[in-house]
Amino acid sequence: GGVGKTTSSSAIALQLSDSGFRTLVVSTDPAHSLGDALDVDLKSGKVVQLTTETNLFALEIDVTAALDEFKQQMGSLDSGSWAESMGLPKNIIDSLGLQDIADLFVNPPPGIDEIVALTKIFQYAEKFDRIVIDTAPTGHTIRLLQLPEFLSNLTVRVIKFRSKLSSALATFQNFFSGGGNAPNKAAQQLEDLLNKLEGLQADMLRVKNTLTNAA
Repeated sequence: GGVGKTTSSSAIALQLSDSGFRTLVVSTDPAHSLGDALDVDLKSGKVVQLTTETNLFALEIDVTAALDEFKQQMGSLDSGSWAESMGLPKNIIDSLGLQDIADLFVNPPPGIDEIVALTKIFQYAEKFDRIVIDTAPTGHTIRLLQLPEFLSNLTVRVIKFRSKLSSALATFQNFFSGGGNAPNKAAQQLEDLLNKLEGLQADMLRVKNTLTNAA
């Protein structure tokens, strides 16, 4: 930290905008200073056009809010509620490893906040000619680049859990009649979770490839 990343990012963005490119400069650093560097209020967390420039826009992403959104999207895994909805004993759900997966979302690894914030940047990709990223310090960014592997491993664990749960449900259905829509609901919840994970993993790989592309 303190090596001039924000100053350099602002200068590069200004040069690009002066060259005729519609440019967005984005800060993903939890300790934002981009607004100070550009002398503009970015606390709203929305894209703001600099009144002194024709093609320059700025954004400070609320990393905490992005992480909270991630937890909310991925945090619907509770062994107690799943056991109740499916009519299975909680200890069986626990033995399948659901809570271990849920804990990863409640306490995600270092760097996940920034990678989630970075993935949000790509929603602006088609609206601007150039996007300049004012990143957090080096240590954060290195951890960020390691996160696709974490997500890949997590996706594998969820797939394994789905297989175990399907077997458990089939066994219980052999012993007890009925079952209602609980198995279908559980299967849909897992599919939704896997879709979200795979989508986030693809976004993270896109971020990594972009940040490591020398071109």
